[in-house]
Amino acid sequence: MRVEELSANSGIKPLEYPLRDTPHATIETNRTCNIQCRLCYTRDRSHVKTLAEIEREIELALKKRNLQTMTLLGGEPTLHPRLPEVVASIKSRGLKCQILTNGVVFLHDDQDGLLDRLIASGVDRILLHVDSGQSHIHRDLEEVRSRLFQKLERKKVHFSLSLTIYEEERGAMPELIKKYARYRYFDGILAVLARDPSAPYHQTVSLAGEYESLERELRVSPSAYIPSSAQDGQIFWFIYHYFINALNGKTLALSPASNRVIRKFYRILSGRHLFTIILKPSSQLLAFFYLSFLELSIHPGKIRDIARMIWSSRLGKAIRFQFIAIQTPPAFDPEKNRYLICYHCPDATIRNGMLTPVCIADFINPLDGHSVDGELPRDLYQLAYTHLGEI
Repeated sequence: MRVEELSANSGIKPLEYPLRDTPHATIETNRTCNIQCRLCYTRDRSHVKTLAEIEREIELALKKRNLQTMTLLGGEPTLHPRLPEVVASIKSRGLKCQILTNGVVFLHDDQDGLLDRLIASGVDRILLHVDSGQSHIHRDLEEVRSRLFQKLERKKVHFSLSLTIYEEERGAMPELIKKYARYRYFDGILAVLARDPSAPYHQTVSLAGEYESLERELRVSPSAYIPSSAQDGQIFWFIYHYFINALNGKTLALSPASNRVIRKFYRILSGRHLFTIILKPSSQLLAFFYLSFLELSIHPGKIRDIARMIWSSRLGKAIRFQFIAIQTPPAFDPEKNRYLICYHCPDATIRNGMLTPVCIADFINPLDGHSVDGELPRDLYQLAYTHLGEI
C-alpha cells in the first residue's frame, strides 16, 4: 500500500528510526514449539539456547541498537526452562520486556507457576498469539482467548492479541477491539498479514482492507507508518494509538501531529526513541485529558470526539488506551530485482551474531549455519543485510 492511497490531508509521515537508534529488537529464546500454526515461517523447531547464549545476544543487540523494548519469541518461548531469568535480565538493563506466546502453557497450568514467575521478573506485556491459523488445535478460539484474557486480567498484567490475518479474519479487528475493550489490561492488537513461507519473496498482500475497515468501523486512522527499506511512500507497518470508551465503542485517535510531538519529547527526555507505550489503568484517564488538550491545540474540531468519549464513561473508568500495529510480510520488487523489508526492520533478531529480519531468518541465516543457496538468490538477501548495516 502507498501513502497516496490514504485519506486526503491525513498529515501522516514515515517513522524512520535511525539505523543504530532503532528502539526495538527481538530475541529467540528457543525454536521448539508445542503447536504448528498454519503458514508458520519457522523451519528449525529443535534449537534451545542456553541462558549464557541468550545473555550474549541481549548484549549484542544493545550494542547494535539504542533499545527501549525487547520482545522474546520462538518457537514458543514459554517452553524455555529459564524464561523468567531471561525476563529479569532484560529488565535489569532498564528495558521494556514483552513475550510473544501462544499461551498453551498458561492454559494447562492451573497453578499459574510460570506466569507468576514471569510477572515477578517484571514482564511488561504478554502478546497472545491465538488466531484461526490454530483452529486445528483449538476447537473454540473465542473460548481460548477468553480463558487466557481472564487469567491475565486477574493477574493485572498487560496483554495484547497477536494475529496472523488470514483471509477469514480480514476486516475483523474493529469488532475484536470493541469486544475486548472490556478488559482493563487488554491494550491492543499486533497483526501481520498472512504469507506463504514456501514462497518467501512472492507476495501480493495489501494493507488497504485493514486500513479501510479500521477507519470505517472504529473511526481511527494511523498516527504513523514504517515504510519499506527502499521507498518512503510504500507502507509496511501501520501504527495506531487511540483511546476507546469500552461502554459505547467511541474512539479518539492520536493524530500524526500529536504523535510526532510525543515522540520528540520522549526522545529529548530519555535519549531513546519511543517504541512501546504501556499505561496502567489508573493513569489512563489522566493521560486522556493531557492528550485531549494536545489534540485540541492542534485540531480544535475534535471537541465533539472528546465529548463522545467522556459521555457514559462512568466518570472515565471505561476509557482505555490501546494500540494497533499491522505489518505486511517482505516483498519482492520484480522491476528492480530487489527484496524489500521493513525500514531498518524494528523486529530484527540476532542470528549468528547478525541483525536479521526475524520473519525470514530461517531462510537467510539458519541457526545451524547451513547454506541456503538456491532457496533465495544471494543478492536479494544481501540487500537486507546491507540495509541493516551488517555488511
